[in-house]
Amino acid sequence: MANKGAKTWRENFVGTFYGINSKTFEVEGVAQISSRKLSKWCGDQYVTCEMPADADVRSQIERIYSLIYVVEVPAEKDSIAHTVAILEALRRKASGLKKV
Repeated sequence: MANKGAKTWRENFVGTFYGINSKTFEVEGVAQISSRKLSKWCGDQYVTCEMPADADVRSQIERIYSLIYVVEVPAEKDSIAHTVAILEALRRKASGLKKV
């Protein structure tokens, strides 16, 4: 029997935002799993937070997770090649930021 929570998560998946953590300069990802929920892998579990109804998703991600240079990958455009290209570009940018 399929996990009902996992099915709901996939059905509600909106997309992923990738950015550079402004404190560690590591590339991180945050999933948007509904119009108002964000989820991020932290340590050994997913941590989900709910945004205010009128909140801008990108600004909430920047504020809550301290991410900069945030790039959105909508669910319908999510492909391995596209994601790898974004992650590589962000890693190059982060490497340059570490050296400054």
